[in-house]
Amino acid sequence: MNRSLTFALFAVLAQAALPGPLSAQTPPSRPSLVEARLQQLKSDSYLRVAVVGDGTIAGRLSDRSAGSFSLAMDSGSRTLRVDQVEALWVRGRATGTGAMVGGIVGVVSGVLFGLWVEKTFCDCVHPNYAGAAARGGVIFGAAGLALGAVIGTAIPKWHQKYP
Repeated sequence: MNRSLTFALFAVLAQAALPGPLSAQTPPSRPSLVEARLQQLKSDSYLRVAVVGDGTIAGRLSDRSAGSFSLAMDSGSRTLRVDQVEALWVRGRATGTGAMVGGIVGVVSGVLFGLWVEKTFCDCVHPNYAGAAARGGVIFGAAGLALGAVIGTAIPKWHQKYP
Protein backbone atom coordinates (compact mmCIF):
# COMPACT_ATOMS: atom_id res chain seq x y z
CA MET A 1 0.00 0.00 0.00
CA ASN A 2 1.10 3.54 -0.57
CA ARG A 3 1.72 5.92 2.34
CA SER A 4 -1.35 8.15 1.93
CA LEU A 5 -3.71 5.15 1.87
CA THR A 6 -2.02 3.72 4.97
CA PHE A 7 -2.32 7.05 6.75
CA ALA A 8 -6.01 7.40 5.81
CA LEU A 9 -6.77 3.87 7.02
CA PHE A 10 -4.93 4.55 10.29
CA ALA A 11 -6.87 7.82 10.80
CA VAL A 12 -10.24 6.10 10.23
CA LEU A 13 -9.39 3.28 12.65
CA ALA A 14 -8.11 5.71 15.29
CA GLN A 15 -11.28 7.81 15.06
CA ALA A 16 -13.46 4.72 15.40
CA ALA A 17 -11.49 3.54 18.44
CA LEU A 18 -11.79 6.83 20.34
CA PRO A 19 -14.67 7.06 22.82
CA GLY A 20 -17.38 9.67 22.44
CA PRO A 21 -17.67 12.61 24.79
CA LEU A 22 -17.72 11.58 28.42
CA SER A 23 -20.33 12.87 30.83
CA ALA A 24 -17.73 15.04 32.60
CA GLN A 25 -16.97 16.73 29.27
CA THR A 26 -20.59 17.52 28.48
CA PRO A 27 -21.42 21.04 29.66
CA PRO A 28 -24.35 21.24 32.08
CA SER A 29 -27.58 22.75 30.83
CA ARG A 30 -28.47 26.36 31.53
CA PRO A 31 -31.18 25.59 34.10
CA SER A 32 -28.88 23.37 36.13
CA LEU A 33 -26.16 26.07 36.14
CA VAL A 34 -28.63 28.71 37.31
CA GLU A 35 -29.95 26.39 40.04
CA ALA A 36 -26.40 25.65 41.19
CA ARG A 37 -25.63 29.38 41.43
CA LEU A 38 -28.87 30.03 43.33
CA GLN A 39 -28.06 27.28 45.84
CA GLN A 40 -24.78 29.06 46.67
CA LEU A 41 -26.58 32.27 47.69
CA LYS A 42 -28.08 33.25 51.03
CA SER A 43 -31.87 33.23 51.09
CA ASP A 44 -32.17 37.01 51.52
CA SER A 45 -29.59 37.99 48.86
CA TYR A 46 -30.49 40.97 46.70
CA LEU A 47 -30.50 39.83 43.05
CA ARG A 48 -30.71 41.43 39.64
CA VAL A 49 -32.02 39.01 37.01
CA ALA A 50 -32.12 39.42 33.23
CA VAL A 51 -35.26 37.55 32.16
CA VAL A 52 -35.77 36.24 28.62
CA GLY A 53 -38.16 38.63 26.85
CA ASP A 54 -38.90 40.65 30.00
CA GLY A 55 -35.87 42.85 30.70
CA THR A 56 -34.14 43.09 34.06
CA ILE A 57 -35.80 42.83 37.45
CA ALA A 58 -34.37 43.15 40.95
CA GLY A 59 -35.47 41.87 44.33
CA ARG A 60 -34.60 39.74 47.34
CA LEU A 61 -34.33 35.99 46.92
CA SER A 62 -37.22 34.69 49.02
CA ASP A 63 -37.85 31.11 47.95
CA ARG A 64 -36.12 28.36 45.96
CA SER A 65 -37.59 25.17 44.62
CA ALA A 66 -36.72 22.71 41.88
CA GLY A 67 -36.77 24.62 38.61
CA SER A 68 -37.93 27.98 40.00
CA PHE A 69 -37.24 30.73 42.52
CA SER A 70 -39.08 33.75 43.90
CA LEU A 71 -38.03 37.36 44.21
CA ALA A 72 -39.59 39.68 46.77
CA MET A 73 -39.89 43.15 45.25
CA ASP A 74 -41.51 46.42 46.34
CA SER A 75 -44.45 45.66 44.04
CA GLY A 76 -44.93 42.13 45.43
CA SER A 77 -43.44 38.72 44.85
CA ARG A 78 -42.58 37.17 41.49
CA THR A 79 -41.77 33.55 40.73
CA LEU A 80 -39.36 32.84 37.87
CA ARG A 81 -38.41 29.59 36.19
CA VAL A 82 -34.66 29.01 35.95
CA ASP A 83 -34.88 28.49 32.18
CA GLN A 84 -36.08 32.12 31.88
CA VAL A 85 -32.81 33.48 33.30
CA GLU A 86 -30.34 35.03 30.83
CA ALA A 87 -28.06 36.60 33.46
CA LEU A 88 -27.88 36.73 37.25
CA TRP A 89 -26.11 39.20 39.55
CA VAL A 90 -25.95 39.43 43.34
CA ARG A 91 -25.33 42.68 45.17
CA GLY A 92 -22.26 42.67 47.32
CA ARG A 93 -19.53 45.07 48.35
CA ALA A 94 -16.48 46.47 46.54
CA THR A 95 -14.07 45.47 49.32
CA GLY A 96 -11.61 43.67 47.02
CA THR A 97 -11.62 46.44 44.42
CA GLY A 98 -11.11 49.07 47.12
CA ALA A 99 -8.22 47.13 48.64
CA MET A 100 -6.56 46.73 45.25
CA VAL A 101 -6.87 50.42 44.35
CA GLY A 102 -5.81 51.53 47.82
CA GLY A 103 -2.80 49.20 47.77
CA ILE A 104 -1.62 50.42 44.38
CA VAL A 105 -2.01 54.09 45.33
CA GLY A 106 -0.31 53.41 48.67
CA VAL A 107 2.70 51.67 47.12
CA VAL A 108 3.24 54.39 44.50
CA SER A 109 2.88 57.24 47.00
CA GLY A 110 5.05 55.38 49.54
CA VAL A 111 7.85 54.87 47.05
CA LEU A 112 7.77 58.55 46.09
CA PHE A 113 7.62 59.64 49.74
CA GLY A 114 10.51 57.33 50.67
CA LEU A 115 12.64 58.70 47.85
CA TRP A 116 11.81 62.28 48.87
CA VAL A 117 12.69 61.64 52.53
CA GLU A 118 15.99 59.99 51.58
CA LYS A 119 16.95 62.82 49.22
CA THR A 120 15.89 65.61 51.58
CA PHE A 121 17.08 64.37 54.98
CA CYS A 122 20.02 62.05 54.25
CA ASP A 123 23.40 63.73 54.76
CA CYS A 124 25.35 60.63 53.79
CA VAL A 125 27.75 60.12 50.91
CA HIS A 126 25.91 57.09 49.51
CA PRO A 127 22.15 57.44 50.10
CA ASN A 128 20.11 54.21 50.08
CA TYR A 129 17.33 55.15 47.64
CA ALA A 130 16.28 51.54 47.02
CA GLY A 131 15.85 50.84 50.73
CA ALA A 132 13.92 54.06 51.31
CA ALA A 133 11.65 53.36 48.37
CA ALA A 134 11.03 49.79 49.54
CA ARG A 135 10.27 50.83 53.14
CA GLY A 136 7.93 53.60 52.00
CA GLY A 137 6.20 51.34 49.49
CA VAL A 138 5.58 48.56 52.02
CA ILE A 139 4.35 50.85 54.81
CA PHE A 140 2.15 53.07 52.65
CA GLY A 141 1.01 50.07 50.57
CA ALA A 142 -0.25 48.22 53.64
CA ALA A 143 -1.99 51.32 54.95
CA GLY A 144 -3.54 52.03 51.54
CA LEU A 145 -4.72 48.43 51.21
CA ALA A 146 -6.46 48.55 54.60
CA LEU A 147 -7.99 51.97 53.99
CA GLY A 148 -9.15 50.97 50.49
CA ALA A 149 -10.82 47.83 51.85
CA VAL A 150 -12.68 49.86 54.49
CA ILE A 151 -13.85 52.40 51.91
CA GLY A 152 -14.79 49.61 49.44
CA THR A 153 -16.97 47.97 52.09
CA ALA A 154 -19.23 51.03 51.98
CA ILE A 155 -19.68 50.83 48.20
CA PRO A 156 -22.27 48.39 46.77
CA LYS A 157 -21.23 46.38 43.71
CA TRP A 158 -23.01 43.83 41.49
CA HIS A 159 -21.20 40.49 41.17
CA GLN A 160 -22.20 38.43 38.13
CA LYS A 161 -23.02 34.81 39.01
CA TYR A 162 -24.45 33.62 35.67
CA PRO A 163 -23.40 33.21 32.90
